Amino acid sequence: MSEVENPQTEAAYEGQPEGQPEGQPEGEPGEGALTLEQADDLALLAKAGELEVPAGADDIVEALVVIAGQRDETVEALKRTAADLQNFQRRARIQATEAREQAIRGVVGSLLMSLDTFDLALNQDPETVTAAQVFDGVKAIKGEILRQLGQHGVQAVEPNAGDEFEPGRHEAVMHEPTDAVEPGSVARTLQCGYAMGERVIRPAKIALAAAAVAAEADAVEDEAREEGATDADV
Repeated sequence: MSEVENPQTEAAYEGQPEGQPEGQPEGEPGEGALTLEQADDLALLAKAGELEVPAGADDIVEALVVIAGQRDETVEALKRTAADLQNFQRRARIQATEAREQAIRGVVGSLLMSLDTFDLALNQDPETVTAAQVFDGVKAIKGEILRQLGQHGVQAVEPNAGDEFEPGRHEAVMHEPTDAVEPGSVARTLQCGYAMGERVIRPAKIALAAAAVAAEADAVEDEAREEGATDADV
């Protein structure tokens, strides 16, 4: 090693304490400790073989060179990883946008045939078209729309009378007295619902069956209450 004094080495060592100052928490740099910039300067000098060290400290310098090299490799690897992550996130956003647009195009494209059918129906002569023909045309268009939706996994939720009430898939909007089905089950469907797989898009609106005897008793009780209120007013 060269015995010529190096100003950068002196600057790096200048003010460096021999040990940890009393009362200074371990691991925290005290006054006069090496800064990161000074440590980098020492590592560069060690790599270049220009660092002046005491006799017998060559092993320390070699260890410093190895550690500095490993640090540089780790920093470069982290930079590459960060760049790869940014590229992955950008590609993921682009792919998600393309997948969403493709799904929308598929649904819209499948419904165009139904729109064409509407156009054909509207081009008919109103003076010659019968009510039965209009009804059959509307029914055919509905069937075509349902068929196209079914290709995208959409199925109608339309329970039959007597089916078990399923919260989430069915929405009870009224109670209907009936002896035809068990109380608490579906009496009839008022509005069809739709689902895609296990996910409900819109629950079916249904009338919930109630016991006819209980309903009649409630009606009698209500009537008696109204009569009592009328007598009190008189």
